[in-house]
Amino acid sequence: MAKAPPDAPKAPPGEVVRLAKPHTHAGRRLEPGDTLTVTADQKRWLEKLGVIGQENHDA
Repeated sequence: MAKAPPDAPKAPPGEVVRLAKPHTHAGRRLEPGDTLTVTADQKRWLEKLGVIGQENHDA
């Protein structure tokens, strides 16, 4: 497997969130209580939709 060049952009770090409502991600159905690794932008979007609960906020 080839290594990425040292100056290649890295993917933003992901954050694990727990779902409060059912959600479909990448064609896969997820249920409340399931976890998902998302970017900061995805987390904000899921929060606006009410898909993730308050336990996903830093204390």
